[in-house]
Amino acid sequence: MRYITYPYSLMKLPVTVTFTLLALLSSITFIISCKNNADSSQSNIDPLLDDWVAHTESDADIRFKDANPTLHGVTRKQFATLDKYVARFDEHYPDGITIRESFYNKFSDYDDYNRNNAAKYTNKYLTNLKEWRDIDPKAPTPWICLAKFEIHLAWAARGNSYADKVTEEGWEKFGNHIKNSEEYLTSAPESVKSDPEFYQTALTLALAQGWDYEDAEAMFLEGQDVDPLYVPLYTRMAYYLQPKWHGENPDDWSRWLEHMLKHEKLTEEDRLVIYGYVVRENIRGNYSKFKDVKDLYKYLGINRNRFLKGLAAYAKRYPDSKGWPSYYLYHACMAGDQTAMQEAIKMMDGKYLPGALGGEKGFLEILKDLE
Repeated sequence: MRYITYPYSLMKLPVTVTFTLLALLSSITFIISCKNNADSSQSNIDPLLDDWVAHTESDADIRFKDANPTLHGVTRKQFATLDKYVARFDEHYPDGITIRESFYNKFSDYDDYNRNNAAKYTNKYLTNLKEWRDIDPKAPTPWICLAKFEIHLAWAARGNSYADKVTEEGWEKFGNHIKNSEEYLTSAPESVKSDPEFYQTALTLALAQGWDYEDAEAMFLEGQDVDPLYVPLYTRMAYYLQPKWHGENPDDWSRWLEHMLKHEKLTEEDRLVIYGYVVRENIRGNYSKFKDVKDLYKYLGINRNRFLKGLAAYAKRYPDSKGWPSYYLYHACMAGDQTAMQEAIKMMDGKYLPGALGGEKGFLEILKDLE
């Protein structure tokens, strides 16, 4: 997901020019908005929306605020700042994403956070991460950051094309960076395995290197024993089992998930929360491929009732999330479950996330369906 919405061409201009142009654009937008407000009547707003307020900030926006301190902590060698984040790894953001997961994502998804000449920082990042690692060689985090940044470099070299479109040079660089990532994980001290992200990163290597299922599952099980509630382990293994990677059938991942959620340290609520999250990650983008949603559930092996209960359980566990009640409403609507839709509406408490519901227009259609 890309969070920066200004025209990319503006980012090529000097900073002072860019901010001047952005300020001018903002002023023009404000003037036009005021004129439109003066010319329009409040009667144009559907009464169904009278009691609703749209969130202007998403859960991802909140997490994104920590991007610069994290990335600058590396480029500027502000290791004390990084250590402060590490000390809070088990805390979570309003949407349930842990600081641990969000912190590491800034290295594996580096271009999503720093699109302005990202490549020029590559050597500095690797050098500075090694310096951070050498301060305390037994600390897991720098080792994992190095491995994840090499994975980022691998996919950046490969590109987003289909496999048959990737150049020979792209594949060579991809392989070299993946090998570097593997070396960081295998040469790290045993203490690195205390961090569940070690196993998530290893599963990414499993996907890239084409590990046998037995080896990938063994890595997952080790990680699950370290932290059975660490959701990125489940999402990564489910991704590994998709047919476009190493699964054979479209429902391999969902059948695997049902089995792995039987872990003795998980409560029934934990199982629902993880199931709802992982299924949502895998069902998105697939609704339009099927005329009847029942066929989609069957194709992917999804338990419809459990999925909706999982979404509800997740939203209840993290009541400060700006998005999850709206996500629940969207999928309940797609499932045609009026009872679940009404429950989601109550959870939303007069606030909705436009991006999760097709904007104001999409949300209004849902409200009409509920009349």
